[in-house]
Amino acid sequence: RALNTLMPAQSFAIALLDPEDDERFSYVYAADRDTDSEPWAVRWPRSRLAHVARTRTPMRLTVATTERMVESGAIELYGLPPSAWVGAPLIVGDRVIGAIGARHDDADDPYVDGDVDLMAFIAREVAVGIERKRAGDELAALTRTLEERVVARTAELDRVIRGARCSLYRRL
Repeated sequence: RALNTLMPAQSFAIALLDPEDDERFSYVYAADRDTDSEPWAVRWPRSRLAHVARTRTPMRLTVATTERMVESGAIELYGLPPSAWVGAPLIVGDRVIGAIGARHDDADDPYVDGDVDLMAFIAREVAVGIERKRAGDELAALTRTLEERVVARTAELDRVIRGARCSLYRRL
């Protein structure tokens, strides 16, 4: 819905590449018209999102260019009709972590070349947000581990100190 204030979109998706399988995407967000979907994982190695992730290139596809890419085997639509589409890779540093894309089903292409630049800008911001979230989660996990180690080490030192006091008391 927020994207529709910037460009027309009947559906929008954010998909992350699986670090173990670069042909598997986890759709962390997808909206189709007015419906948000639950996250899901799927293996779509020749989707439009996979194409922009693989080529590391934001792109705009019209109905005609989508049909040509499908005919050439560059992409598959996985049951979707040819449509106007704009997408961009999610890049952090030199790593591609996923892709985002917006689709519009009208035969007339509602997108302009500037929408590719806008989608690339949005992709950069989304990638930064995802990386911040990942780093925050990782930091929280490390903090929990450190706290658990401190508690365990403190308990161990307590036992050692009590044992030393007992030994000292017996000697006196």
